[in-house]
Amino acid sequence: MRRNIKNFFAAERGQVSIEFVLLTGGVVAAAVIFWSLGGSIRALGTTTSNWVAQERTITINRITR
Repeated sequence: MRRNIKNFFAAERGQVSIEFVLLTGGVVAAAVIFWSLGGSIRALGTTTSNWVAQERTITINRITR
């Protein structure tokens, strides 16, 4: 009986360790992906902003002609 309980706790401890490693790895991977995409997202925002400004200017020019 004691051996079964001891084995159970040893297995649970191992399971918690594996889950912790997977969780930590997932958080690190998400941080790296977010950091690496930061420049791309910023560039997309700038491009979109420039496009909106250009379309606004074209629309104003059409209306005021």
